[in-house]
Amino acid sequence: MFAGASATFTITATGDAPLAYQWRRDGAELPGETNRTLRIGTVQPPNEGGYDAVVSNASGSVTSYVARLYAVPPTSGLTRSNHTNAAGLRLPYFYHLPTGYDPARRYPLILQFTGGGIDETTIFSILPAQFFVHTAYARQAADPSLVVYVTRRAGNGNDSWTAQYLGQVAALVDELMAAFSVDTNRLYVVGASEGAPAAWDLLRLRPGLFAAAVLADGWEGTAPPASIKDVPIWAWLAADDPAGNIPELVRALRQAGGHPIFTEFQTGGHVDGIGAGRMSPVIHDWLMAQRRGVASVERPLLSITTPISQELFVTSAATVDLAGSAEAIEQTVTRVSWENLTTRVKGVALGTNSWSVAAVPLRGNVTNVIVVTATTASGFPVNGGTTTFSDTLSVLSLPITVRLNRQGSILALSWIGGTGPYRVQKATNLTLADWQDYRTNAQSPITLEADDPIGFYRVVEP
Repeated sequence: MFAGASATFTITATGDAPLAYQWRRDGAELPGETNRTLRIGTVQPPNEGGYDAVVSNASGSVTSYVARLYAVPPTSGLTRSNHTNAAGLRLPYFYHLPTGYDPARRYPLILQFTGGGIDETTIFSILPAQFFVHTAYARQAADPSLVVYVTRRAGNGNDSWTAQYLGQVAALVDELMAAFSVDTNRLYVVGASEGAPAAWDLLRLRPGLFAAAVLADGWEGTAPPASIKDVPIWAWLAADDPAGNIPELVRALRQAGGHPIFTEFQTGGHVDGIGAGRMSPVIHDWLMAQRRGVASVERPLLSITTPISQELFVTSAATVDLAGSAEAIEQTVTRVSWENLTTRVKGVALGTNSWSVAAVPLRGNVTNVIVVTATTASGFPVNGGTTTFSDTLSVLSLPITVRLNRQGSILALSWIGGTGPYRVQKATNLTLADWQDYRTNAQSPITLEADDPIGFYRVVEP
C-alpha cells in the first residue's frame, strides 16, 4: 500500500459459534482488534508487517495464513531524470535515493523495467504500489538501496524494449555507477511481463555485471540461454495467467546448465501473480543476498554431489547413479525428481533433503543433460502453488568400442570411447568367465600374443 492509503484485512472462518477473533502483527496481538475485519485507516511505516488472525471457539483455535503489508512511499518522492544518447533520444527513468544517502557508503542498485503499455506519462497512473515495493520503508530500513525504474518515452508504451532502448539502459547503468556510490557487486535487475525479456537480454548485453535477476510472468529474450545461465535467477508466474511463458524460460535455462528457481503460484492472474513474488520476503531476501562473482549459498539450493560436483561427467557406462542434497528455507522439501532431457526419461529420487537416484539410463555417444529438481510450497500461502529449484549435470556417455585385427601372426587390439584408465583382460573360458588382468594402464592399440588354444580379450575401466 502507498503510505497514507487505507488497508483492510478480512478473515473467513467456519465452526461452532461463538467464534472469537484476535488479529496479530508479526506474531504480537493487536489490542482491541477482535473482529472479523481489521481496518487500517492510514497506512504508515509502523503498520508494516505480517498480519494473521487467531480464530477460536470452545473446541480450540486455528491461525490464518500471514498476509504481508508494506508501506510504500508516495511516487511523488521519486526523482525523474533522462538518459540521452548521442542521437538525442531520451531514456526516461525515475529513481529512489536511500534516506540519509551517504556518499561514503556503498549501496546496492535495483534496476526495474516497466511492462507493456507503460511509458513515462502512465507509470504512476497505471502501476499499483506493489511495483514500487522495493522502496518500502521496511525494506529500505533493512538494506538501503538505490532503486531505478526505467520506462519508455511518451507514446512508446506499447512498443517493445528495442535494442536501441536496451543500449541506453546499459549506458544508464554506467552513468548511475559514476554518479552515485553503488556497490558494484550488488547490481540486480527486475523484469516482469514485457520487462522480463528486456531484463533477460540486458544480462547478455552486460555479461558479468549483474549479481542476480528476478523475472515474472514474461518470456525469454533473444539472448541464448547458455549466455546468461550463470546469473542467479528467480522466476515466477501465476498458473491462471495466460500471458507469460515462464516454465519454458526456466526449462531453457536448466537445459543450458543454469540453476533458476521457479515459483508457480496457484492463483493471482497477471497483476497479482507478479505482485505475489514482488511482495514475497523470501524472494526479496534471496535477491539481496546475491553477490557478483560469488556462488550463491542462499537457500533454496539443490546440489548434485555424486558422481561429481562439476557440470560435466564422462563415462563409458550405460547408466549413472546420482546423489546430493536439497535445502529449502521456511519450507519442507516434499519431492525430488529427475529428468534426462536428452532421452525424456524421468523419475522420482529416493529421499528429499538427502536424495539419491540409481541407474539413470543414458544415451550413448551424446551428452545427456540431467536435471534434478526439488519441490516445496511456494512460501506465499495466500496464492498457494509450488517452488522448484534444481541442479544440472551433463553426462557424456562414450561406450568403449573394441576392434581386433590380425595381420599374419600379429594381433592388434584397439579401442575408442570411455575415459580410462583402461585394463585389458584375458579369459580362456567364457563359461567360467576366468578373466585376468593382461595389461593395466593400457593405451590403445596394443599387440597381443597369437593364442593356441584360443583366448578371449576385453577392455574395461575401473
